[in-house]
Amino acid sequence: MGHAAGAGSAEDFYAQLYLGLYNEAKAAGNGGLCTPAATTPTTATATASSPSDAHSEVAAAQAGCENKARAYMKAAAASPYGSRSGDYMWFLSKVHVAQRGWT
Repeated sequence: MGHAAGAGSAEDFYAQLYLGLYNEAKAAGNGGLCTPAATTPTTATATASSPSDAHSEVAAAQAGCENKARAYMKAAAASPYGSRSGDYMWFLSKVHVAQRGWT
């Protein structure tokens, strides 16, 4: 018997949770993962008109990742799945949001 995943499902919750964690890791600057797709850390300085421009591009990309992380994690913490299931990972998402001050 098939299960239709959607808003409020376990699958939706876990997608939001892990997308939040993934984007937060990218925002932390782990190896330049958060740079824009067309700009890598090595080409950023070659294509930007100055080193400060390259830094601005990376900072903007990181801010975008932080915003995505916040949105995904808040969605996970607000998921109906968690309140229905009592899944400990839902509690983790709620603590994560509170610790970051994203409430």
